[in-house]
This record gives sequence, C-alpha cells and structure tokens, in this order.
Amino acid sequence: MFKQHHATADAVGVNFYRGRGTGAAPTATVSGDDIIDFGFLGYDGTAISASAGISVITTGTISTGIIPAKFQFSTRNQAGVFTARVEISAEGVLQCNTIANLSGSDITFSPSGVVRLPVGSTVGGVLIGSIIIKGTVATSASLPGGAATGDAYVALSPTPTKLWTWNGSAWVDLGTFQGPAGSNGTNGQGVPTGGTVGQVLSKIDSSNYNTQWTTLSTVATSGAYADLSGTPSIPAAYASTSIDALSDVDTTTSAPTNGQALVWNSATSLWEPGTVSSGAGGVSKIIAGTNISISPTNGLGEVTINSTASGGGGSLDFGTFASPSGFTLDLGSF
Repeated sequence: MFKQHHATADAVGVNFYRGRGTGAAPTATVSGDDIIDFGFLGYDGTAISASAGISVITTGTISTGIIPAKFQFSTRNQAGVFTARVEISAEGVLQCNTIANLSGSDITFSPSGVVRLPVGSTVGGVLIGSIIIKGTVATSASLPGGAATGDAYVALSPTPTKLWTWNGSAWVDLGTFQGPAGSNGTNGQGVPTGGTVGQVLSKIDSSNYNTQWTTLSTVATSGAYADLSGTPSIPAAYASTSIDALSDVDTTTSAPTNGQALVWNSATSLWEPGTVSSGAGGVSKIIAGTNISISPTNGLGEVTINSTASGGGGSLDFGTFASPSGFTLDLGSF
C-alpha cells in the first residue's frame, strides 16, 4: 500500500530505472533492453509457472533525453505457448493478433485479409451487418455484380482509396480506407538539392549520377551583335572591311563618276568612290603595243584602241599575178 497526502495532482510515484554498466559507472541502455517485467505466475500442482506478463522494452534510436519504448503483453495459451500477443509501440500504434467481441461475436483480422464485424455494426454511420473485405478492385466501376450482402472491396483508384460494400441492392461508398501518410522519401540518385527556377541538371563528369544544377545562357533574338554575350571575336582585318551597313560607306564626298568603284580608305576606315588601277581588283589588264594608245587607262568602262601608225616611205608588194578580164583591185588610199 502506497499512501500520499498533498494539495497537487501528483500521484504516488513508482519508478523503475534501468541502465547498463555499474551503479558507480553507469552506461546507456540500448534498443531491446527490458526496463521492467511484470510476471503473473501460478502453481500447476508441481511447479510455479508463468501465465502472463507485461514488459516495457526500449526500441529505436536512443539519444540524450530520448529513450523510446514499447509496452508488450504476453500470455500462455492452451497449447502451453508463452508469447507476446499485444504491443503498443512508441508511436502509440496498437498491434495484436485477434480482436474479439467479449459477447462472443468475433471481430477477426485473419492472415488472408478478411475482416469480419459483428452483425449490427455500422461503418461510417451505415448499418451493414457483417462486413467481409474480399479484396481490391482497380476502380469503383470494376466492382463485381451479384455480390452478397456485407461483401466489401477496396477501390484503388482514384486516390485516396475507398472501401465499398454491397448492402443487398447497391454498392455503398464507406469513405477513405488508408493508413497515415508516411514521411517523404530521400532524393533519387543524381538529383542534388537546391536549384532555382529555369535551371537544368547537367553532368559534372563521367561518374554515374554526378550532376549539378546549371543555368542556361540567355539567347538573344534581336539587337546588335556587340550586345550579345559569348560571341566569337572577329579579326579587325575583316570586321572593318565588310560593307554590312551604310555607315561603312563614305557618303559625304561627291557621287562616283562613270568608271569609278568603291575603294577602301585605311585612313578613314570607309569605302569611298575611287579609281582602280589597270589590272587591280581582278580586272584584266590591257597593254598597248607599238603605235597603239588605250583610253581610259584604268581598265574599267569602255576601252578605245587608237592607231598612230603612218604609211610614209613604205611599199606594199602583192607579187605578180594575171589580171582576169574585167577584174579591178582597189587598195584605197594610204
């Protein structure tokens, strides 16, 4: 008998302490250690034998200030087997082999997955009598016809899953039928944490799953070439000699005359009207021979060839030939 008198809500305290090591040098308990065992024994006519027991057993990870434990209830059955029948986990989850109605009507969770409830029970406020969960179907549209009253199926889609039972004339939706949501899983292989909107995963090297978040370069669709980033450099010899805009041409001088062309002026870095020398710029060169003059001399436009030869002091010998009757040879004048 424990007695206590005081003006607070505290009850008589009974503590059971368990550690490892020694009293002078204790060490931490580990998962699976019994904190306490209560044994309930009887005499069988020959010896004392345990009939039932209650244990508190540590479980999970033990750390500073945290020693999770479970309650375990054990009994010896008619066959003489003494084992745990019911457990209450550290999270408060009740686990047992069989739940039976004390009045004699069984509520059984069998290994085959069949659940039987006493006649007169309700689920979701629906009087359904005895429920037999017979399995699962893909959707509620897949529920079979001609079922017996109390037959039930779990429809897997849409989620969350729902329990349906046949009430004798129609299938009744009893609502969701699922356990609590589990914790989020870890990232898959090759998916690093972090990243921002618009980034993509790219390989770091040839190792499997070795990736990183990468920001793609901005691609311009308009604007000046000089405003773009990551562009290659154009050599000055080509960048300044191309005629790709009106700004490359000198428009301040007089208009070109006949026979002129655009000529590069390295002093002003502009194209200007000018004269191309004979043979320059890929134009064929015409060379005047003896007593021949060419105009103009730039090799462009029309080419006129003037003869400056004279006939003074020369002679022309046609040889000797017979003149046919009525034939006249006119040599002109020279």
